[in-house]
Amino acid sequence: MRTKSAEYEENRLNEILNACDALYAQKGFHDITLKDISEKTSFSRPSIYNYFQTKEEIFLGLLLRELKAWISSLKEISFGETKSAKEELASKIASTLSNRTTFLKILATNIYEIEENSRLERLAQYKTAYKEAFSVFTNIIEESASCTKESPEAVTRLFFPFLSGVYPYAFPTQKQKDAMTAAEFEYVPPTVETLAKEFLLRVL
Repeated sequence: MRTKSAEYEENRLNEILNACDALYAQKGFHDITLKDISEKTSFSRPSIYNYFQTKEEIFLGLLLRELKAWISSLKEISFGETKSAKEELASKIASTLSNRTTFLKILATNIYEIEENSRLERLAQYKTAYKEAFSVFTNIIEESASCTKESPEAVTRLFFPFLSGVYPYAFPTQKQKDAMTAAEFEYVPPTVETLAKEFLLRVL
């Protein structure tokens, strides 16, 4: 059982992450400042430094929280006693991304900048969770190996880079939409789930 102090600290940390998440839904990464984030919390900007040293560390913390939530969704995938058909496997994995907009949006930013301006221990926490996600995803593919033409590890190696690039295709900015209109390029954005399922059906 967690102590009251541990719960308090976790709540404080989540308050910062929630503020960042809310701002990120309205602004771009480079438009958000520590001052903006602190103004959406109940404590001052100096107090934020007790938890995060830079804006990038806050985004890394948000990314870590989102990654852990995705891992939890992956772990809930079940196929019963029989092997899954390719269509079912692709659908179930794709559905885990349907409400992971923040996760995919951060992955589509300059992740090098976030990592460069974060402490090694913070980055190691994220990489530990990333390793778990890699393993959980591979195990899911392994459980349904009868419907795949590639090895589980190969599917995972293909799918994870896909995650870093899918967001802009599903959520083009208004400026991008205006530019496509000017270029007479008719583009109807597909959903993340649709893109993920189509990708998986081609690599499984």
